[in-house]
Amino acid sequence: MAIFASGGGSNARRLMLQGCRSNHYEVVLVLTDRIQAGVQTHAKEFAVPVEVVRWNDLSPATLIATLAQYNVDFIVLAGFLRLIPKEIIEHFHARIVNLHPSLLPKFGGKGMYGRNVHEAVHVAQERHTGITIHYVSEQYDEGAIIAQFKTELSSEDTIDSIESKVRNLESQHFVNTVEEVCKNTL
Repeated sequence: MAIFASGGGSNARRLMLQGCRSNHYEVVLVLTDRIQAGVQTHAKEFAVPVEVVRWNDLSPATLIATLAQYNVDFIVLAGFLRLIPKEIIEHFHARIVNLHPSLLPKFGGKGMYGRNVHEAVHVAQERHTGITIHYVSEQYDEGAIIAQFKTELSSEDTIDSIESKVRNLESQHFVNTVEEVCKNTL
């Protein structure tokens, strides 16, 4: 498994930790598009190689070759903010999974990540929010849904409390869902 991440990497860390215990997957690479991404600290903790890439200068063929060097056959996007090229999606058909911090199709698409999603949920006065784990397609957040987990919201919820509830769902469900997909795919 390769993990693509742009940020701090809390979900990537959970995936690496579980990968050490799992018979169903092994994290062999962390790929990031940010030199200062905190995910690199977690990769170092688990002795997982890191590739820092200039995404806009990276061709799909070069990315496929890089992934082949590490024998990657499954990709998880864990806070990766870039659109995955069609060639990569085709090469890893039904083997790229993403985590989104809302109940898709609500609050998905370009620019809808992290706190932006929680702010939109708050403004819309939603009564529920949650996480969606889905396959990656050529459009942001439009791939087939694998699983969704939801939490109730009240009028007292703030953007911070919504974020906290969503992070709690991520910590409870993301890694186990990815592991189940790996069991059935690899």
